[in-house]
Amino acid sequence: MKIFNFSDKEKLQSGIDKLSNVPGLIRISEKTPDAAKRKINKKRLAIFLGAAACFLAGLIYTVYLLFAAKPLKEEIVFELGEPVPSEACAYLDAGPIARLLIKPDLSEVTETRPGEYNVPMSYMGRDLSTAITIKDTIPPEFIYKDAPLYFPADADIMPTDLIFAVKDADKSVTVNFDGNLIEESRIRFSAPGSHSVWIVAKDSSGNTSRTIVDFIVDTLPSISVHENFYIAAGSEVSLTDYARATDDTDGDLSGRVTVFPEDCDFSGEGEFEVFFSVTDSCGFTDKRSVTVHVMDPEDIQRLIGRGIISRENATIIGAINVYDIGLISNENFEDTLIDLMPTVVHIEVPESAGTYKIGSGYITEITEDAIYILTNRHVVAQEDECDVYFYTTDCVKGSVIGTADDYDVAVIKVKLSDLPPHFENIISTVHIDLTYWENLSDNHTVHLGLEKLARDGTIDHYTYGLLIDKEGDFQYFEPHTQTQISIRLRPGDSGSAVFDARGRLICMAFGYSISPERDWGVPLDEIVEAYEDITGRDLYTY
Repeated sequence: MKIFNFSDKEKLQSGIDKLSNVPGLIRISEKTPDAAKRKINKKRLAIFLGAAACFLAGLIYTVYLLFAAKPLKEEIVFELGEPVPSEACAYLDAGPIARLLIKPDLSEVTETRPGEYNVPMSYMGRDLSTAITIKDTIPPEFIYKDAPLYFPADADIMPTDLIFAVKDADKSVTVNFDGNLIEESRIRFSAPGSHSVWIVAKDSSGNTSRTIVDFIVDTLPSISVHENFYIAAGSEVSLTDYARATDDTDGDLSGRVTVFPEDCDFSGEGEFEVFFSVTDSCGFTDKRSVTVHVMDPEDIQRLIGRGIISRENATIIGAINVYDIGLISNENFEDTLIDLMPTVVHIEVPESAGTYKIGSGYITEITEDAIYILTNRHVVAQEDECDVYFYTTDCVKGSVIGTADDYDVAVIKVKLSDLPPHFENIISTVHIDLTYWENLSDNHTVHLGLEKLARDGTIDHYTYGLLIDKEGDFQYFEPHTQTQISIRLRPGDSGSAVFDARGRLICMAFGYSISPERDWGVPLDEIVEAYEDITGRDLYTY
């Protein structure tokens, strides 16, 4: 190997150039190791500076992303009923840290009312207040009741009666009936039957829903029962037997009537309240409150006799004679006689060749199976039967069960089974106040009245007069004391009851004389005695 030594740079470069053309030689760089090292350090510095610049730019951008905030470009809209967010990101395009720092002020926002609202916000000295809109775009939703629906006739029906509720975020929804473009707040139906109606619901934003609802209209059931019951102590009574209930659709509902309390004690005297109730097939209910008076039978009868209670205004159970007409308080005597029509009858007794005698009578006793009627002996003569006409125009055969020997008195019996059901509830017995009659004297001015009933149930005539002599001396046919009256009797008046102005029986008309002109009746005490002799039954007298 040949070695070259170079003393200076020029010579060295000249030698390198020469040697570079020599085959097999390797060219050695002219740079020294220190120069190469310096070049490497510059490159690293450039890389470092570039990296630092990138880091700083990234840091700045990252800080921007974390802290930056600006309004959203699109309109901010929320649906009514949905909660309005309290986070800043719902209103701003903001970084994570900005979202934490910014607190939207929702104090001016009413979530339950549609409209435009301002949401104040500030951040790093900037006013970022944003306008938002709350809209209602969802129509009301109907929530229905379980079918079928029933409503009473002639009652106002509201739309809210037909549906359970209307679901809507708007609290000011209006609900009406949609009747051919005319909205109504209520409807009413008089006729029972099935009906259909349209219902419209509107919210304040104009969203509308419509629906059709079917329902049934029915009349209410009705309980017929007196407000007061008078029951004899010791009676065994089922109160529901004395209540009637009807319904236009279901008919007779008497079998469905219930009473509360169920177990009532009638063993001792007292007073308490019970409640009657009935429910029809539509679920409609009628209720009645009743006061029950448990009393001694005599006390109940005295109330009847004084006209304080009667079958017309109370249910009477266990009294001695619940059919007693009682005292009447009419000021007009003619009205009194009209009220007494349920106690009087028209009598016809067939004779030969199609003729008949006519007379009158009056009811003295009603039992479970028969009606007992008093008339004159001469009206029925020797006949065993006669035709009895009531004020209802009902006519039945009556049996003559006996006559008195001393006075012109006869008793007729009519079977209740020959008359319509419950006929005893529309007729009455005359009021016999024997104590009052016995205390009468000729010095009393007692106004009397008589009514003659025609066979068609109408009043043939009224006749009025005065009591002349309670027990006068009668010289014709029967040598007994009789009651003289100033009532001018007519043919057909025989057997008529003669009443005072309060409906008390005073005597029974039987005859008159022409010269001198006098009119006579059988005295009350003799009527009572003759009745008991003929029937073997005791009349209740006050």
